[in-house]
Amino acid sequence: MDPNSFDDETLGPTPKPTDSASGDEILEFGSFQAHVRARLLKRNGVPLDLTPRNFDLLLYFIQNPGRDISRDELLTKVWYDVEVSVNSLFRGISTLRKILNNEDGQDPILTVPRRGYRFVPEVIEVITQKVPVDVPVDDEVITSVVQPNAPKDKVSAAPVSRSGSRRNWYVLMGIIFTVIVIFGITSQVIFKRTVTPETSEVDTSLPEPPANPRLSAAVLGFKNLTGNSDTDWISGAISEMLVFELAIGDQVRVIPGKNVAHAKIDLALRSEPRYPPKVLKQLHTHLGSDLVVSGTYILVSEKADDSKLRIDLQVQEATTGRLVTTWSSTGSPSDLIDIVGNLGEHLREVLRIPKITPQQADNLKFLLPQDAQSARLFSEAIDHLRRRDPLQARVLLEEAVENNPEHPLLHKGLAETWSYLGYNNRAAESAKRAIELADGLPRENRLEVQALYHRTVNEWDRAAEISRTLWTFYPDNLEYALDLANDQRLSGRPDEALKVIEAVREFSPEASEGLRIDLVETNVRLILGDFEGLYELSDQLIQHAEERGSRRMAAIAARQKAAAAYHLDDLDTALDEFEAADRIFIELGDQMGQILALGGKGNVFVKQQEYEKARVCYEKVIFKSRQIGNRRGEAYNLSALGNLLQRMGDFKGAQESLEAAHSIFREIQDIRGFAFNSTVIASLMISAGDYAAAIPVLEESGTLGPRMGDIYVKNIVDSMIGYCHLQRGDLERGKEFAAQSLAGAGETGDPGLLFTTLSLSASSLFLSGDLEGTEAFLLECRELPGDDIRSENMVTAQLLMAKLEIIRGHGEKAREILEEALLASDSLADRTLASDCRVAQGRISLEEGQSSEAKRLALHVLEEAGQSTIPIQETAAFALLAEASLDLGQENEVQAAMDRALELSQSIQDIPVRLDTQIAIARVATRLGDHRKARGLLDGALAVATNAGLYGYQLEADLALGQLDLAAGAVNEGQDRLERVFREASESGYISIARKADF
Repeated sequence: MDPNSFDDETLGPTPKPTDSASGDEILEFGSFQAHVRARLLKRNGVPLDLTPRNFDLLLYFIQNPGRDISRDELLTKVWYDVEVSVNSLFRGISTLRKILNNEDGQDPILTVPRRGYRFVPEVIEVITQKVPVDVPVDDEVITSVVQPNAPKDKVSAAPVSRSGSRRNWYVLMGIIFTVIVIFGITSQVIFKRTVTPETSEVDTSLPEPPANPRLSAAVLGFKNLTGNSDTDWISGAISEMLVFELAIGDQVRVIPGKNVAHAKIDLALRSEPRYPPKVLKQLHTHLGSDLVVSGTYILVSEKADDSKLRIDLQVQEATTGRLVTTWSSTGSPSDLIDIVGNLGEHLREVLRIPKITPQQADNLKFLLPQDAQSARLFSEAIDHLRRRDPLQARVLLEEAVENNPEHPLLHKGLAETWSYLGYNNRAAESAKRAIELADGLPRENRLEVQALYHRTVNEWDRAAEISRTLWTFYPDNLEYALDLANDQRLSGRPDEALKVIEAVREFSPEASEGLRIDLVETNVRLILGDFEGLYELSDQLIQHAEERGSRRMAAIAARQKAAAAYHLDDLDTALDEFEAADRIFIELGDQMGQILALGGKGNVFVKQQEYEKARVCYEKVIFKSRQIGNRRGEAYNLSALGNLLQRMGDFKGAQESLEAAHSIFREIQDIRGFAFNSTVIASLMISAGDYAAAIPVLEESGTLGPRMGDIYVKNIVDSMIGYCHLQRGDLERGKEFAAQSLAGAGETGDPGLLFTTLSLSASSLFLSGDLEGTEAFLLECRELPGDDIRSENMVTAQLLMAKLEIIRGHGEKAREILEEALLASDSLADRTLASDCRVAQGRISLEEGQSSEAKRLALHVLEEAGQSTIPIQETAAFALLAEASLDLGQENEVQAAMDRALELSQSIQDIPVRLDTQIAIARVATRLGDHRKARGLLDGALAVATNAGLYGYQLEADLALGQLDLAAGAVNEGQDRLERVFREASESGYISIARKADF
């Protein structure tokens, strides 16, 4: 998880902003093509000018071909967010007919007398080229990302007893880990560069500040005086009913129930019949409400077998504490709606609000279930949801929907619950069902349902349109303004979100609203990558929240400040702020808040290279996510844990964690998570040295990146595929993918990704013999800002630079670089980088005649490699040990080391490591007089190096063959070969090889 995994003003995780036009579905009819997600109509591939509303009208027709559609249905479905006359429909159809009429004059939209209209052309759905985020995908499609024939309930990974090269792999692993962390987070950070907003026209107008803001009221709940906890649910039911009663007709601005719940938690308030002036002032500060509605309820018995429910209502002014009115209403418990209706009627009279019209009375029936059992289930579910207990909320709402399947707000509540739990596909289904049933709802509630649906399918631009409409209708309602800013932020338009925030501050001078406005701005600053601004704003928000007693807001702000400090590399401050936030969330009983703070601490530990502490944090987050039922959070953290365990050398644990994550991603149909987890699975295969298995997994995963409109995914996958081809000896393909990734990384401007691709490109050039190009890329790596570049990456680059200096004959300089790299690598949990450094040091020691030191280093590496079962380090160390032992005259140890090195080299696909081993063992065989074995090894190595274009290895193999010819008595052949090697090595900068060839 990331320092900022969830948006606190929403029920679920905030998906990464995506290009709204990505994931297109194309519907063809005749010579026309309608691009659904891009919202574009073309004729024979040529774009046509069509307003957004007319495109909606056309889309509704082509999605319902051959069916008679009434005028009312079209007005309801197409003009769902505004009240218009039928003339708007007539004009729209007239415009479409002019555009769509065929050459033969046939009308594509027929008027059907007394029934409406019918769309005549045959519509063909073109195979989708891109799939939008979070759209349900068949299990077969998702399974193929792992392996084409893999079982759906099992992730196929290479055996953990084998390991691939770590030379450049740490660079990739660092980037993948960052991505998994950020996407498990929130995907709010860093990714502004990958977001492309729709190219269609976007409304940027803002409403005028309200001349006469409406009266505001907060319903705080009703105290249970029955003495029976089984009737606690009635308090929530009364509150929800009164909220709807007061809101109907748009005369009163009712404070949302979630805001009231947060304030009561902050102030540690219980429901009371009446509140003292001091508490009322605190409530006014928190909620900005003019009035506070509260009361009690009790069961009274007029007869022994006949209990009545009596509700006593009190209304107080929040600023003065003055009692505005009291009222009682009594009736049968089964008539709860009527009892509350009487209270609402009295409130309207006292507040001088017009009585409810018959039409509004009909609307009220759609706002709450009419039967007592469904009302109880709904009330209890909403309470659980506000207390962040979505599991129980889901159970209650599913039962309520089963009892009352035609009630729109039950489906809306279930959609919110599914979203909280991470099931966006199920959330979308429930929201869509709510829309279908929403015709009887008041306009405001209909629009809220529409907005919810668009958010569940990541259609942030459409959600923003509705939020803007709602704010225009109700300019004194801060909720809709903040919704608009959030929707703009997530649609990739953070600059517009800042303009909305600036306007809202003028609308809402209240202190309580100022805190919430600041909070939304922190989210915008986060996605903009303005970490300095985020740090300063969050720090101010903490102070203001503490001054006003808003503990929850202070905790959230502390977490935002920690996120800023994390990205500014101020890790001590980040850890302090996460811990401060965690303490407050524990006091408030906010489990989700605790999870986010704990995940943030884990991220800090990773950046501090405290891997064991990070592991403990992630495991706790996973456990807590399971407790509250957040499947998406559980999956992303399992994936992050798998990545972390892999870095720590626990390949078995990594595999188990990744399998569990994959199963959940498939269950909740999260394409984005599935794609990233597939990337981590491929990294596990690479760590096991199984490049052949990793490449198809990466290729499948790479296809999901463009479908999601995400160049970040594509660049990572390109880097990994290029790495696999390099290690398999296919230099040309490796260089091709490295170049692709480097170009894409330049577009993102992300330092970590740039470091990855520059380092990989340097490796390509190094293997092909371009030493100057290698150095240039490595120097570029050094110049990058270090905030997002982990030390593993730097050590990897230092290793490559040291090898470059060895080739150039600068042994002392190479040793200095390796000492620095070893000092850094010794602080890492994974010892393989340190092993690479020591093997390189051992090679220098051999060159300088320090064979005892070379042997010591080889044995040190073997000891550590044996503990972590990493054969690739053992292979290099055994080859070094064989040469050092021979130099020391310890021939009894040489043969065993030779045999073991060759045996291990056959179990890995890493071509450079295999060539290193073959050439080293061939040199030993030459000195032992086993010329046949030496020639076989060297001829094979030269053929592989030449075929793969690995220039340095060609020179090394040629050099060894020349030395073998001299040892075998073929002096002329040997001299000719060495002269050629000397000339070529001198010209290309391989000074160390030239020196050895200068006999």
